[in-house]
Amino acid sequence: MTRSALTIILLLFTLPTTAKDNISIDFTATIKESTCSMKITGGAGSDTHQTLTLGTGGKIGLDKIVNGDTEASANFRIVASNCTVGLSKISSKIAGKTPSTTTMLIEPTATGSGYTQNIGVGFFRKSATGSDMFEINQDGQIIWTADEIANGLDLTAALRESIPGQGKIGDFKATATFSFSYE
Repeated sequence: MTRSALTIILLLFTLPTTAKDNISIDFTATIKESTCSMKITGGAGSDTHQTLTLGTGGKIGLDKIVNGDTEASANFRIVASNCTVGLSKISSKIAGKTPSTTTMLIEPTATGSGYTQNIGVGFFRKSATGSDMFEINQDGQIIWTADEIANGLDLTAALRESIPGQGKIGDFKATATFSFSYE
């Protein structure tokens, strides 16, 4: 979140003056408008840190992940508020550690005994299909529509196999970081 900032550098040269001399004042001003306050809704937690629970009671069968079943996904919304007047464009980037096999999924942060293997989480617009996942770590990947700027961007997080036919069930935890650019 960027807040308003005003920086003014005032350069004043004081020279001996007489009634005929001009006084020059040069200044440079850099004005940075605030952009938007961003918040997440749909999971559990604060406006900026949410936990999404997938499946029934947090449990999902491997078949649901393999088949792209809705039980292997959860919807959430990113809402832009208090935006600068005249804002016409928001673009977003999703960052996270991707497996070597795909740039469409974020791999789990925890590995080893009891954790998933060859399963990652991907993101797509709620109105799209699971095959329309956003690429991870790509600038400007998500361009918000005017309606999304006004009402929020509805997304879906979905678990998928990172290596088809080699997913193993277990506990899953991953971190996705969303960054925003404004125009």
